[in-house]
Amino acid sequence: MVAGVHVGNRQQIIESRVSVDGPVLLKRDRHNRYDANAIAVTSLKGELIGYVPHEDAQELASLFDDRNQYAATVTKILGYNKAIPVIQADFYGPDALASTLGRPLRRCASGGALGVTSQSKLPQLVGAVLVIAGLLAFCSR
Repeated sequence: MVAGVHVGNRQQIIESRVSVDGPVLLKRDRHNRYDANAIAVTSLKGELIGYVPHEDAQELASLFDDRNQYAATVTKILGYNKAIPVIQADFYGPDALASTLGRPLRRCASGGALGVTSQSKLPQLVGAVLVIAGLLAFCSR
């Protein structure tokens, strides 16, 4: 589950910009004062939805630092009073040109816009992780 969805106007962003099977962006936030491994979850327009929970971010930070690529999708939205997106992210090597599911790859980055690669080539799968559902199923690199 995405952490921090209750802060500010994030619920409005989730309700208007996030949908099941829809893509989201992940961005390493090295300057986060609460977590040196913080990874922000944003809408495609770059609006902050929340963060990858601390425990999961510790495992994922090195994939971002190594400039790998990923495809992240909302698998479901939980909650009664608050919408809480559950995200699945698949990570690929820096030279991969397409995901195994045909989703656009986004470069793991710190700050700035994340690039999209749309060329077709068999990907080098680095790892798959069910991000943020309290169940971290992280594979080796």
